[in-house]
Parts: sequence; C-alpha cells; structure tokens
Amino acid sequence: YIAMPELHFKGKEFVYNHHLTVPYRPLVTHPDKSIGEDSGNLIIQGDNLHALKALLPHYAGKVDCIFIDPPYNTGNENWCYNDNVNSPIMRDWISSNPINKEDMLRHDKWACLMYPRLKLLYELLSERGSFWMTLDDNEIHHARMILDDIFGAENFVATCIWQKVYSPKNTARQFSEDHDYLLVYAKNAAEWTPELLPRTEEMKARYSNPDNDPRGVWSSSDLSARNYYSEGTYPIECPTGRILEGPPPGTYWRVKKEKFLKKWMPTMQVPFCMGVGGSFDIAAGKTKRAPKWMQESGLEWFYRIVQEPRRMWKRYAKTNPVFIWMVARQWAERKFMGKKTASERQSN
Repeated sequence: YIAMPELHFKGKEFVYNHHLTVPYRPLVTHPDKSIGEDSGNLIIQGDNLHALKALLPHYAGKVDCIFIDPPYNTGNENWCYNDNVNSPIMRDWISSNPINKEDMLRHDKWACLMYPRLKLLYELLSERGSFWMTLDDNEIHHARMILDDIFGAENFVATCIWQKVYSPKNTARQFSEDHDYLLVYAKNAAEWTPELLPRTEEMKARYSNPDNDPRGVWSSSDLSARNYYSEGTYPIECPTGRILEGPPPGTYWRVKKEKFLKKWMPTMQVPFCMGVGGSFDIAAGKTKRAPKWMQESGLEWFYRIVQEPRRMWKRYAKTNPVFIWMVARQWAERKFMGKKTASERQSN
C-alpha cells in the first residue's frame, strides 16, 4: 500500500460534496434581451455555482474547452464568500465579508469557493476536453493542488506563462513582476492534444528548397539539445576526416547515430552541412543562416563557406592547400562566366 498525498484546507470537509447539494434551477430565457435566432450561445446572469449546476443536465460530458478567470485573491479585490454551505464556520465567513489582505483565512476561503465549482466544471468536460484557468502568484500553487485532487495529477498538461507587462515597474520593492499563469488540464491528458492553427503564409515563407532536396522545403536548425539523451553522445566524422568526439559540452545530439547517418550524413558538405542557404557548424553546435539578400542573389553558398573566416581558414587551409584556390575559382566561374559547378553539372 502506497500512501498518496492529500490536500487539506479549512472547510474542505464541508465543501467536498457541496456541489451535490446545490439544487437544479431552470434556465429561463429572456427573448427581449436575446440576439439572433437560436444561435446556440448562452449568457447566464446569476450565481456562477447555480449556473454551472443548471447547465449540468444539458451539457454534462459534452464541453470540449473551458476557460475561467477566477478571483486572483490578491487581497485587494474585496470579493465575498456567499455559498450557502451547511456549516456554522461557513456562515460565520459570510458575516465577515468582504475578504481582504487582513483576513488570515483568505486562502482557505478561496479554496472553498473554487472546489465545488471546479467539481462541476470537471463533470461538464467531455473525454476530449481541456480546462484553462488564469491566475497569478497568490493562488497558483494552491490551484495546482486542488486541480490535481479533482482531475488527477496525471491529467496536468502545462503551466503557461502569460506576459502581460512589457516595461519594468519602477515602484517595485523587490522584483518587477511581468506575468501571470495559464494552468492547463485535460479530462484525459494521455489522449488530448491541442488543435493547432494552420500555418500562415508568413510562416511558410521561412522554408525553402534552394538545393532541390528531394525531401522538400526545409529550414536550418540546431542539431544539439540541452536535455539528456542516452543515444546522443556519439562521435561524428566530418567530410574532411576530422573526428568530433561528441556534441559541445553540456549538450547532446538531437538524434541517435543511426538516424543521423541515414538522414543527415548524405547532405554534409565541406566544411559545413545542412544544405545551401543555411549552415550548421557541427563542432560548435550552432546554426547560422545566410542574410536574405545573399539568398536572393544566389550567394548563400558562398556565405556557407566563409561565414566564419578566421576559424574556417585556420581549420581547413592547413589541411587542404588548394582550398582557397577552389573557393575563388568557383566564385569567379559563377559570377563572371556563368559556368555551372561540378555538383550542378552532375545533378543535371
């Protein structure tokens, strides 16, 4: 038997099943305040706990996405706890409204406010549904524990950072906070995936195929990664014969050796690889792309050769005496004589 951690807060025993005791209330339409003919949308005025319970008979297990913006409980909002819970303690809380920074139980009251509502929201979610909630540092840690208790820790998806301030606060006494949080849970995280937006034309413009790679358009990227990968520390032999014992210190190759040899090795060129238009310095684990004007003018191949002149000359001129002559000749043929390089003639 393995004991699992439990969440405790003052009043939990009274609100744990409170959502079950909330009576069902009918949703009464107001045609004079409505817009459109049966659009399928609802705006509900009233206590949100009662509203959620009223929605349950119609939408239980049918909602694919829920977003809520609850009280952040900063101590400056003066929100009130008004749930009609059958407990002397809770009734005493109602008489002490509103809730402010001086209230020593404000975090317990916030948890009691949220718990039954989150229970009902969980019941409304479909099996493919996701739940999103914004908060700041005041309650984010409590919210994680409450949601783990209701959804199950295995259904936590992510805590996203929402940057909402773009200039420092000069009045900050310690740190200038610039963000809130967006908590994401799923009814079944093992099956849920976000439905991504289609790529825009601007995004597609970042990819090209200047070397007519049969695999299609591409963009240069970094082949090293920071996270540990058990098959990411193998040596690589460069086209010049130089052996790289492994990735840069503190990093790992992003793909295993078999995939690298099959996918990347055939495209390696001296002194860099990853194709024309972008270059990958495999020793440094860095990716660099040719400036746009060089790509448009057909000089990206030349950028690949001389993008890091000092290191390149030091590394390759000594091992290949005719290296500089080959570069100059290839450039001159392209620029002034319009001749094709050997690789271009071979491809044709």
